[in-house]
Amino acid sequence: MQDLLLTRLPVWRALSEFFLDTELGESDYERIAAVLGNSPYTEQQLGEILRYEVYPACRWNLMIATGEWLAFSDEWLLANVARHCDKRPRFPWPIWFADAFMPHWRRVRVILNEMRREDGTLGKLSGSTNRR
Repeated sequence: MQDLLLTRLPVWRALSEFFLDTELGESDYERIAAVLGNSPYTEQQLGEILRYEVYPACRWNLMIATGEWLAFSDEWLLANVARHCDKRPRFPWPIWFADAFMPHWRRVRVILNEMRREDGTLGKLSGSTNRR
């Protein structure tokens, strides 16, 4: 489990930026895509990590007028996101505030796709594996 958490932490850190009270720019999207591109996860797995692990823990920051704007600490991510690790609800719940973070995910996916196409790892981008 410790290895899984260490592999997941950079992904959680990157995806949690979608929930900060800050404006993300193109350089932020490229940096996030680079982190995700260096992970062992497919695009589908990354989307699941966003929806089922990061979103449940970080969504509350979107509801607070003075939400976190610098970054979630690694300690906070490990304490709050880790408990959602690999838990998938039988019936997926609706995603509230999707308009606040899904545009970021869509932009990062485009960049990630381009990066993986350029370096020949596009196969990592699609399909589902059980590497977690």
